[in-house]
Amino acid sequence: MAKTTKVTRISAKSKRVEKKPKEHKKSFLGGIGRYFKGAWVELRQVRWPNRRATWALLISLLDTLFKYLFELIIA
Repeated sequence: MAKTTKVTRISAKSKRVEKKPKEHKKSFLGGIGRYFKGAWVELRQVRWPNRRATWALLISLLDTLFKYLFELIIA
């Protein structure tokens, strides 16, 4: 005995409701606010260096600065 299954097709003319994105006010201050909001979101995604890496970078920069200054004095 073979089982029979009934297949139903959905009409291609079925209407779909698409949601439109909310439109932002196109004001100058609104644009500035959206810019800073987006910038804040991006800054939260940054992986910031820890204290040890920051000190290492600061010491390297100071070393380079002092080397440059001493070369100016000696030369």
